[in-house]
Amino acid sequence: MIKHSFLGGQYTPECTGQHTPDLHGHFKPESHGHYDRIFQMDKIQSFEIKQNGLNILFDTSDKKVCIKNNSASLIDLFQDLKDLISQITVSTGTGPSGTPLPPTIASLNSFQTKFKSLLK
Repeated sequence: MIKHSFLGGQYTPECTGQHTPDLHGHFKPESHGHYDRIFQMDKIQSFEIKQNGLNILFDTSDKKVCIKNNSASLIDLFQDLKDLISQITVSTGTGPSGTPLPPTIASLNSFQTKFKSLLK
């Protein structure tokens, strides 16, 4: 597994520009004339960014992304949203409604399948 950050894993102020690969997969950060290092990344299994409690992981082995901080993760938020919508009831003139109908539940399950195929 290759984990790569600019300048050997150390974040530096010089690395704050945009990074775009050229035709050969080399990365050359835009600079102000004082920073011109080139990085080549061949087959990367994962790329992880960790800073100030924010973690972002791109994993090519399972084709998923993980975005989280010290208190929440994106996949957990989507799961909570799906669960919340699945159990929703609303007030009506004759009392509370039932839970969503089967077509809505099927759509929510499809939504869950899709976000779980992308997020970890």
